[in-house]
Amino acid sequence: MYAATDDFGAQRGAAELGIRITKAASDSARRLQACRRRARRDVFTEEPTEMERLLASPRSSGDGTVED
Repeated sequence: MYAATDDFGAQRGAAELGIRITKAASDSARRLQACRRRARRDVFTEEPTEMERLLASPRSSGDGTVED
């Protein structure tokens, strides 16, 4: 939620800002309530993904040597 300079100091701006804050808060609460509970992952017992395997493998420098 952002507020502009015009939102502060003037009665009309402050009222509109309050309305926007209330709407943003209710939208956020509605979205949070719509989220489902997820099962926690145990990353230590899962098999690594292909990308994780690629990132963990030693790299060749091009001259036949392997860098760690």
